[in-house]
Amino acid sequence: MRGMPNWQPARLKQVRLVRGLSQAALAAKMDRSPASVSKWEKEIDGQSPDESTFLRLADVLKVRTTFLTRPTIDHGESPFFFRELSSNWRSVADREQIRLRWTQDIGVAVQEFVDLPPVQVANFLDGRTFLEIDGNDVEDIATKVRQSWEFGEGPIADVILAMENAGIVVAFDVVGSTKMDGLCNWSASDQRPYVLIAEDKYSACRSRMDAAHELGHIFLHAGVSAEDQKKHHKLIEEQAWRFASAFLMPARTFSADVHSISLNGFLAIKERWKVAISAMIMRCAQLDIIDKEQKSRLFKNMNIRQWRKHEPLDDELGIERPRMLKRAIELIISSGTRSKRDFIDFDVGLAPEDVEQLANLPSGYFEESDTFRNLSLKSQDSGAEIISFADRRIRK
Repeated sequence: MRGMPNWQPARLKQVRLVRGLSQAALAAKMDRSPASVSKWEKEIDGQSPDESTFLRLADVLKVRTTFLTRPTIDHGESPFFFRELSSNWRSVADREQIRLRWTQDIGVAVQEFVDLPPVQVANFLDGRTFLEIDGNDVEDIATKVRQSWEFGEGPIADVILAMENAGIVVAFDVVGSTKMDGLCNWSASDQRPYVLIAEDKYSACRSRMDAAHELGHIFLHAGVSAEDQKKHHKLIEEQAWRFASAFLMPARTFSADVHSISLNGFLAIKERWKVAISAMIMRCAQLDIIDKEQKSRLFKNMNIRQWRKHEPLDDELGIERPRMLKRAIELIISSGTRSKRDFIDFDVGLAPEDVEQLANLPSGYFEESDTFRNLSLKSQDSGAEIISFADRRIRK
């Protein structure tokens, strides 16, 4: 039987991994052999699914048929930054790397119709590499980022909003594992940084710190090779954490706010700075406000109070959510530039649920009376015109 024209084996592998299926598991769902799935993913001897199998694959994997015939976008070879490189959770890392790629695909799709905020990520390394900077340099760069974004030295009201206003696309995803907090990557397609934050069991303070950590990678490690990332992983992560701490808690103003070296003293300023007490303790140690013995004693007291996993105010402080992709898609739809169905079927090809999650849209946003069905295998000319996003840009 004839295979599908324009078949994209890389797309099949992407969605299979995201859905958590091995080749054997997918083969079982398709009543085919694992060898068949392997051949489809590698397009061995030009083999691809016939039309009926192709439609069945789209249904089983919960994607549009157009997704499986859509060439992958060249986002470049910039490395993804992970907190850990352990092989024990490689499947989680692979899945979320693809999910971030999908976020980049969505970002590229919306920019066919909407001008997103320009990227404001200046190079403050002054010709140096990450191997040529120390902790003081990282502190200085964090200060310069604040100055370039006109934040002053006080607490930052909304870190996610700040990043999006600087043209950084942020997405939240349900990872299903506590071993991953976030990752980031520069897309060569639109020369824009993208960040994905895990929202599993999150507090506002932890989410803000994770976002600031990824921001550190964006400013400090944009030119790092995959080889250097692996070789110097510990240093790279330490620098990102130092940046996050300095960005959220500037040395002069934060230290002036620490009036009592005690858990109750830190709790008193937690709502103002929106950082975890554990992060405040670490920051005080960085700034030599406390010594090793005081740091150890504070963490022991946190254990006694059972604050290590859940601190006071964690449930009261609201989690900051991304807005950029959500508002861009809503603008495209509300303006009549694209229908919800066309945006899903022809512009991104992903399942509505995937787009809703990654773009922070309400669950069921893409539901219409005209039910989504995988019937059309033809492409469609959008005939779209660019809409300015400037007047809808999120402001503080």
